[in-house]
Amino acid sequence: MSSSVSAAWLDLFDEHHEHQGPDAESCFKSYDALDTLDNFPSVSFLKDLIWAEIRAWVANNTDSLSLISHEDLDGPGRVFLGGMNHALNDDTLGEHNISAAISIHPKDLLAWHPTDPSYALRRFSDPTSPCSVNQGHLMIPLEDKANADLLEYFDQTNEFLQTHLREGHNILVHCKSGRSRSVAAVIAYLQRKHYETIIRPQNLSLDEALDKMIIYREAVTESIRLQRLPVPIIMERFEDLLRLYDYQLLGHPAYEEKLANLFSPAPASEKKLVEIKQAEASKADSQPTNPQVLSSHGTWSQMTRSQIDLEHPTGLKRVKKKGGAAILKLAIAIVFFKNNQKPPVAVLERLFEINEAYFWEMEGVDYQGVKYKDSGHIHRGICAFYAQFADEYGYEPPTAVSHLSD
Repeated sequence: MSSSVSAAWLDLFDEHHEHQGPDAESCFKSYDALDTLDNFPSVSFLKDLIWAEIRAWVANNTDSLSLISHEDLDGPGRVFLGGMNHALNDDTLGEHNISAAISIHPKDLLAWHPTDPSYALRRFSDPTSPCSVNQGHLMIPLEDKANADLLEYFDQTNEFLQTHLREGHNILVHCKSGRSRSVAAVIAYLQRKHYETIIRPQNLSLDEALDKMIIYREAVTESIRLQRLPVPIIMERFEDLLRLYDYQLLGHPAYEEKLANLFSPAPASEKKLVEIKQAEASKADSQPTNPQVLSSHGTWSQMTRSQIDLEHPTGLKRVKKKGGAAILKLAIAIVFFKNNQKPPVAVLERLFEINEAYFWEMEGVDYQGVKYKDSGHIHRGICAFYAQFADEYGYEPPTAVSHLSD
């Protein structure tokens, strides 16, 4: 990669945005949003590049398929947790005699084809497919994003798990990486079973029942975390969702209020809005009126206070960690890195939201006991690449990015 980074792609977004076209904020905010690139020929090529990186990341995922053991899981069937790399591998499915599957994944270009029944996850319902998954497939078309309401699907996933486990079918429960949505579904199944078989028959007071549910859920979460991967695997949003599920199961009077707070967070206070505007004005006064700089900084001011901390003592903007769509965020960042193109601020912001462990993995450096030197996700130099733009755009890089850039 040359030392001189090109701004050609950034200029394309600037040109479109000036004529009410797409900006990086709108095109890269979700998997579905990538389709908006099709409407603008000059940047439409990015869609194929990004999907190619998403497929490559999934294909190179070396996380193992995990057999989950817990005394409260019904038998004789067994539960396996995994990602799309396992769901797409017929040899892996056959080796573990997996005959049923729960797919918590959108019907996107990685998982689904509108006309080909043998493609990816569609083959689970194709009677002519040689795949071992032939006893049942539950498709939950839920995207990996922070406001994904998996709670409304727990009745379906619970019923599917109970039925197939009792019928002796081995079940794969998977999402894209097998680290969040799929794990949450298995924990929710155990939560409901614990409530129905242990808590409800005791006629406990509401407070005592809630305390016992919390203790059980936390123990189950830790048990499955240790079985699945040696990293924190339940993203914050789904931890909140599972906590809320305790309240729903108990019929707790605070459930509706907590549900509303989780999915409709209160707007920023008037004081915080003033602080944001003041920070924007101060930043604008200190920057030259270069159209490229104005465009690259135009998205961060629209982000919520949960994403950016404007009060950091260094004076730099700090992007807070935010779960959801990690592979999408990584794939977009990798595309700009591999092509030596200056990223829009939206790309940098979303990259900095991801778990720190991903940065160590991409640099091939061991982290918290996990060895990454043979990872299929190595992109050495990516931390230094984005550290330079963090400095230019006035952002504090994540600790891992700073450390791995030295």
